Formats: sequence, C-alpha cells, structure tokens
Amino acid sequence: MNQRAQNVGQIIVAIAFALSLLIFFINVTNFRGTEVPQWEFYLLWVGRFTGTFVAGIAAVLLLIRAIGGAGTAELSSLILPLLAGLSLTSGHWSTVLVLGLLLLCILVGRIIRQTQKSKAE
Repeated sequence: MNQRAQNVGQIIVAIAFALSLLIFFINVTNFRGTEVPQWEFYLLWVGRFTGTFVAGIAAVLLLIRAIGGAGTAELSSLILPLLAGLSLTSGHWSTVLVLGLLLLCILVGRIIRQTQKSKAE
C-alpha cells in the first residue's frame, strides 16, 4: 500500500510537471516582446500552482505514511518535496526555514539515538 501510494504520487507529480512545461512551451511559441509583464504573471501562477500541487501530494503521502505507522526514516524522505512545493507556493523564506529546521532536528535526533545505541552495546 505504501509503495503504491508513493508510485501514484510520483506519477501525478510527473504529469503535473509535464503539463506545466507544455503550457510554458505553447506560450513561448506565441511570445511577443510587449507581453513581458503578462508572462511574468503567468510564470508566477504556474509556479504557485505547481508548488501547491507538489506540497499537497507530499503532505497527503506524509499523512498516509504516518497513519500507517512509518518511522522517521520513511517520513523524512517526503520532507524535501514538501519544502520544494512550499518554496514555490510562498516566495517567503520563513516557511522553508521553519520546515528545514524541523528536518534538521529530526536528523540530529536520529544521529544522537544511533550514537547512544552504539555506546550501549
């Protein structure tokens, strides 16, 4: 179930990325120099849509894995797509900084636990 959900999530993200590229290349072929502000607006919203989509899929997969009882190793693999999606959605650095620090705390905690286990043996 977990592997299937992960594969479905990866396929959905790949399709969304391909559609975004298709829309981008269609617009490139019809580009006029006077439409630069309009292009910037479109590019901003394509980035926000893609970021929302990626972050949403990563959050749903995180929830599915957490409900299934996955450990921190399995959950931390989805933090990077969540961070990437949120950085595309929100242009502000604080969102990414907070989640990056959360990931850092999880990794440091795991390293400390492994060190304590090796000392105990």
